[in-house]
Amino acid sequence: MIHSRAWLRVLTPMALHAADAITTVSAFTRDDLLATYRVRPDRVRVIHPGAGKPPVPGDARAAVERFALGDGPVLLTFGVGFANKNIDRLIDAFALVGPQRDATLVHVGLPAFEGGAWRERAEAAGVSDRVRFAGRVDDATLEDLYAAATVVVLPSRFEGFGLPLIEAMRRGVPVASADTTSLPEVGGDAAAWFDPLNVGAMAETIGGLLDDPARREALVAAGLVRARAFSTDHSTGEYVDLYRSLAGRRRRGAA
Repeated sequence: MIHSRAWLRVLTPMALHAADAITTVSAFTRDDLLATYRVRPDRVRVIHPGAGKPPVPGDARAAVERFALGDGPVLLTFGVGFANKNIDRLIDAFALVGPQRDATLVHVGLPAFEGGAWRERAEAAGVSDRVRFAGRVDDATLEDLYAAATVVVLPSRFEGFGLPLIEAMRRGVPVASADTTSLPEVGGDAAAWFDPLNVGAMAETIGGLLDDPARREALVAAGLVRARAFSTDHSTGEYVDLYRSLAGRRRRGAA
């Protein structure tokens, strides 16, 4: 990891200097890049990524049986085991609101560096019997988990874009999310927001959604609309326009 970061510190400024144009996946990432490197703003273009493959209806009962989710609400979260994913605080927040609602928390993603500590956190918080670490799952199993989910929770302290927001919204699952970095840019008015450093606020937001079916339905409706703005066709068109403008610039330069 250290070796890779050292190379990136050298190669990233060189690549930015050599590029004819630079694209970022969010305005937040653009602003972060401009604050870090000496790059002219007019060389940077924000192109939001598309939402990827269309949803396939999942089997909620299959997920319930495979992961022993019980009959209560299911909270679904994601992320490789890095500290910025903030799963430790999510576990603490879940401990405040999950057990009394007979809820289960499911984490999808490789454990990597922090995964062992997350298991210990769940044990220390007294909710290890209600937290499932699914690890890496195939597409069909992921769709089953989405189908079983009552709420998707994204507690990350830092995201360059936040694709799970869009993926959850496309599947009609309400989202509770950290109100930091790029996430509000992506989610807009289609998510319930909380401070990712405030466990109490996170718990209050999650508990409020679990207790309010009407609020969840409103977020689902808003999310389906919001997700349409992040289509693969739109992002592809943006890149085609950019490549054409660069090709035209080169032709004019050669002439």
